[in-house]
Amino acid sequence: MHAPTQAQLLDLWDAGSRATPSGRAALLLQSAWADATVAQWPLGVANARLLELRAALFGPTWDCVADCPACAQVAEVRLDVAAMLTAAPGTDPAQTPAWHTIDESPATPRFRLPVLADLTSAAPADASSAARLLQAIVTAPALQSNDAALVDLPPHTRTAIEQELLRLDPLAAIDIVMDCPACGHRWRAAADIIGMLWADLSTLAQRLLGDVARLASVFGWSEQQILALSPVRRQHYLDMVREW
Repeated sequence: MHAPTQAQLLDLWDAGSRATPSGRAALLLQSAWADATVAQWPLGVANARLLELRAALFGPTWDCVADCPACAQVAEVRLDVAAMLTAAPGTDPAQTPAWHTIDESPATPRFRLPVLADLTSAAPADASSAARLLQAIVTAPALQSNDAALVDLPPHTRTAIEQELLRLDPLAAIDIVMDCPACGHRWRAAADIIGMLWADLSTLAQRLLGDVARLASVFGWSEQQILALSPVRRQHYLDMVREW
């Protein structure tokens, strides 16, 4: 993994400002794993790599907040990123079988793990788009390739496939256990890894732009020159400017 520099993070933030969440994920992952075909990574692998990138950029812990569904108070939990990655079985995209099935019956539809590229056409934001994503990864038994096939899945088969997907790729959907400090309610909140990471990146980008604006106005330096300074040296200059 190559952790992007602050100047590169600003470029990524700028490029991703109008992108979809999956597009932002692809931008960040491709910047850190330049030689990989990140669009073909299973979603759990993409989430794991995003967690690794987040730890490299911002540290091994992650403070997450959510509104309590019982009393609407804000609850906070501190996540240990390394523990999250250790607790889940590893998934090597190069060794993952292309097709899976829930039983040995020749009439059972076959399915593959959804990959990052699938989210471009069927981002799981609602029931219909989630259904399109499932449709995209399921093929009729007679087909032996990625050719599209409309497979009419009965409810019990759909449920079995969804459960098997979570077993095969456990980090594809990450839940966080939250406890409300006000009413004591406990619930599981779905973790939007790319959304949370992008929020952290946006906060960093806005702070960097503020640093650039202050130092440029005083010293006349360019953005490139300011961002080329180490964070420690840049902070010293900012402290000097505040004291003047």
